Amino acid sequence: MSKNFEAQLMNLLTRIFEDHVVTAEERSSLIEFQAGLDPMRVQKVFKAFVEKKWSEASAGGAITDFDKLALRLVLEELNLPDAVVPEKVRLALR
Repeated sequence: MSKNFEAQLMNLLTRIFEDHVVTAEERSSLIEFQAGLDPMRVQKVFKAFVEKKWSEASAGGAITDFDKLALRLVLEELNLPDAVVPEKVRLALR
């Protein structure tokens, strides 16, 4: 697997979450894309995506309720273990 897979996965995640709604078709696309890939590398990309979403949410200095909902959606859909979720994100979503 190459960095190309990571870029493709990041682009897919960006498209899926850009409207803050995840459809069954988008969920299936994500599952299909991951099939046969190293779960640890996928998790690494997922974590990088969460970091990106955190940076976007916190760019204005304050995390809004909408930002929190968007971050929760990402975490729920990606099913990341708590240990992988950055601490700053976990704390903000309490």
